[in-house]
This record gives sequence, C-alpha cells and structure tokens, in this order.
Amino acid sequence: MSAGLLEDFYPAVAIAILMRYIRDPSLYQHHRTVVQAITFIFKSLGSKCIPYLSQVVPAYLHVIRASEPIFREVFSLFLYEA
Repeated sequence: MSAGLLEDFYPAVAIAILMRYIRDPSLYQHHRTVVQAITFIFKSLGSKCIPYLSQVVPAYLHVIRASEPIFREVFSLFLYEA
C-alpha cells in the first residue's frame, strides 16, 4: 500500500471503531475516553478530518445530550477543541 492510502486507512478504522463504542450505551463509562481519542485524531488530521465529521458530530451531540449535566460541559469542551 502507498503511504497516502495508509494515512487515510488508519484514522478511518480508528474512528469507525470508536464510533461503535460511543454508540453503545452499555459502554457509557468509556465515552469520555472515546471523545478524547477522537479529539486527538481530529487535531492530528487537521483539515483532513472533514470527511469524518458527518460520522462523529451526531454521535458527539447524542453523548452530550444523554450525559449528566456535570459531563456536558466537559464533552462540549472536547467538541470545541476539535
């Protein structure tokens, strides 16, 4: 595989797996870590993260709405940082 394909492959796979975690309500205790990981990936990708926004933003919003008020601010900050 060429380096360009690998640059796109690994973030795509990581984001897809993290989206599975964030969509699973039984894994709620891991949602903060998932949000941190996605934020880190987005910061690393820079403008290359744009294709993944349609996957991530709805899941982020759902987590923010479903979380306890004390965590809403924390999750909102992660969204703002990305």
